[in-house]
Amino acid sequence: MPSEGFLWNEEIPSKTDEKLNAHLSLQALKVAELIGITPILARLLASENPNLSSQETVQLTQIVTQRLLWASMEVSAMAGEIDCEEEKADQVAVYLDNIIQNRQKKLTAGAIIIGAVGAIASGSLLALENGGDAPELIGIFTGLFETTLGGLILLDKPKIFFSHPRNALRDIWNAPTAPEAISPLVWRFLNSTFSPEDGKTLRMILVERWSGYGQLEKTASKKGSGTDFLYFGDGGFYTADALQNRANMLDQLESYINLMKQSLAELASALNRK
Repeated sequence: MPSEGFLWNEEIPSKTDEKLNAHLSLQALKVAELIGITPILARLLASENPNLSSQETVQLTQIVTQRLLWASMEVSAMAGEIDCEEEKADQVAVYLDNIIQNRQKKLTAGAIIIGAVGAIASGSLLALENGGDAPELIGIFTGLFETTLGGLILLDKPKIFFSHPRNALRDIWNAPTAPEAISPLVWRFLNSTFSPEDGKTLRMILVERWSGYGQLEKTASKKGSGTDFLYFGDGGFYTADALQNRANMLDQLESYINLMKQSLAELASALNRK
């Protein structure tokens, strides 16, 4: 088993060998740099060099294969953890939605019954022609009850405490030097520039999406001179909508992590065609 840091402690070369540029795409090159195998790949792709023996070729190939395997396992484990957190948020959101639906059914049934009783009562008094102002008063009170119940249906937003002390979303938002919930290899990937045109990292793009699409507004609370967001703490009281939104944010993060899996697969495929 490789020692800690096996995949990410090497320095990333500032310049890439021309042979690598010819054989690998930009994404494959990036991921090769992240797992520290570009110097090895450069030697392997120079296999025409008679100084590289067949034994050395086998050894270098084994190192590359091992590092690709461990990188794939690391990324898959990280994606699986994020997917698990997403499913937990989804399940609790469904639980709250069921509570809301049951309450709304009861309130709707109550409004219908009150409306029906009020209509019968006022109609009966009108038929007797000696009810005075009672039919009008019954109509007014019935309308008030129905309006109250309708308001309760609209405003019914139950909350539940949802804990997430190990919070990958917080790492993405705060960009710490040492992330708490995201593995070092995946963290380096998310902080790599994959779009040379704008110079933005995947982490920066993800934060812009959260802010630009209004995904943070519903859980913002002012404290002092800053703004705290429910999603980036250790937990708190969530509505069903907020939980669903948290699940969506985790799904977006997982999709970005899966980009590394695609890049690893592309790199492995390119090396098999070599």
